Order: sequence, then structure tokens, then C-alpha cells
Amino acid sequence: MKKMMMLMVFLASAVLAFSATKGSEKPIPFEKLPKMAQEFIHTHFKGVKVVKCEVESPWTQFDVRMANGYELEFDRAGNWTEIQKEKGGISSSILGVLPQRSYSYLQSNYSGVSVEKIERQKKGFKVSLNTQPEETEIHFSKDGRFLSKKVD
Repeated sequence: MKKMMMLMVFLASAVLAFSATKGSEKPIPFEKLPKMAQEFIHTHFKGVKVVKCEVESPWTQFDVRMANGYELEFDRAGNWTEIQKEKGGISSSILGVLPQRSYSYLQSNYSGVSVEKIERQKKGFKVSLNTQPEETEIHFSKDGRFLSKKVD
């Protein structure tokens, strides 16, 4: 019985310790970002101040906030996973990180529409557009082919 009680206390402690760290964000210096993330920022945000860098545990995702309003997410290897900018939308130079086919589709069909977020997903890319009063999500394959559109 004592062993069972000790096991229960140990398991409860482990669960509490894990849940306390789950999803927690910890500030880190820019230099602690993966090299690929640093290079991405130097290339696409030259001269823009980094306001905040955080590592999100336990999955080791990196969140970066830029002075010009961009919010960036990177995976543990430093690949961008999300780029977001609500006010004014994402610039065309940043949209160039998408496959050319996706970029061309957006230029042809949504010229002048604000792109608020792009996400890299397992099967491709999701682009969120501000098509007031709705929001439109467009899904592209990894090679940039149009897959679907959803209007909310």
C-alpha cells in the first residue's frame, strides 16, 4: 500500500511539473535562435529591430516579434512556420518565401488584398487574407498549386 501511495505521489508530481512547463514561453537572446532563423531575419528584415525572442517549450518552437509589427514563428531547425502581420498586411517581398506558383496565384486573384498570415503546414501552405468583412483562407500544396479556399 505504501508503495502504491508513493507511486501516486510521484506520478502526480510529474504531471504537475510537466503541465507547468507545457506551452510556457521563455525569453532568449537573438543569438540563441537557430542559425537558419537568424539568417531568415537578416535576409528579409534587414535593419528592423527584433523586439522579442522566445522559445516555447516543450516543442522547441521559436517566436520572434519585430519592431515593424511582424510576428514570426520558427521550428527547432530554424524553418519559418508562420509569418503574421495584421496592420497593413505582409509585404510582397516577404510573400516571396512562398512557392512562385502560390505567389502568382495571389497576385492574379487577390491583388490589393491584405495578406495577414502565411503558415507552412505538413501538406503545403495556408494563406489568410483580409477580405472584409470576411476572412479568406487559401490552401496551397507544397509546390504551390491551389488546393482550396474557405471564406469565414
